[in-house]
Amino acid sequence: DKKGYMWFGSEHGLIKYDGYTFKIFQHDDFNKNSLGTHNARHMAGDPYGNIWVAGDGGVSKYDLHKENFTPYWYNWYGSEHKVSPSDSEYIASLPSAWVLCVTASKQGRIWIGTGKGLCFLDSPSAKIVNLSDIILPDTLCGLIVSCLMIDHRGLLWIGTDNGINIYDPINKKIKLFAPVDKNYAAMNKNVVCMLEDHEHNMWIGLSNKGIYRYNPSTGTSKVYRYSAANNSCLASDAITSLFEDSHSTIWAGFYGGISVYQPETDDFRS
Repeated sequence: DKKGYMWFGSEHGLIKYDGYTFKIFQHDDFNKNSLGTHNARHMAGDPYGNIWVAGDGGVSKYDLHKENFTPYWYNWYGSEHKVSPSDSEYIASLPSAWVLCVTASKQGRIWIGTGKGLCFLDSPSAKIVNLSDIILPDTLCGLIVSCLMIDHRGLLWIGTDNGINIYDPINKKIKLFAPVDKNYAAMNKNVVCMLEDHEHNMWIGLSNKGIYRYNPSTGTSKVYRYSAANNSCLASDAITSLFEDSHSTIWAGFYGGISVYQPETDDFRS
């Protein structure tokens, strides 16, 4: 994060590393200001230094100054979930308990991807607003929103199990990412991760299909796949994450390994 802490999500909670020691945050049924979910599937930082954590059952905001969490729970237990009247403030109108990803805009709007669509946290009211409530029709190409990314123009890229939508929050317009490109047309559209690099190329990780790179300026593209006969390739086609570091090096994560992009040869080293 901005202070230099490293954060790790796990099936058993959230982990913070300060360079010397690890601190584990876990859900506590008797503490409303603990992590709101048992797992930490995805994380994002907002402009105010808060850490947002997506997990099964909701999303949580960690306040670095107060060192506590504010949970936003999916109301899957109904009235039984409200063990006290004060709990009602933590119940959010999330479209699904299956919260897959979260990201924050420069203006502080928190976007939340779920197994049944996209929503955002409205800052003034602290209420969850579904995308379908502000845009008609809600033309997401897939309901399972697996990843989110905000590009250099402030447009929100919405990765789903059936392609990508691009949302313009200023004009409240949504469109399908559909480049006139044979590479993309032939590929599986189950998107698992996305990255815009420093040159504004779009890197898109596809489920068990490697990486698709698209240059919006030229309309050109390339597909990177694993090959047992090639040492200069991805470690696997089952990509899980993409990241560009401060030296403009692009890293691809997989189950069991990583690959590093080599711009000189336009391939990967694993």
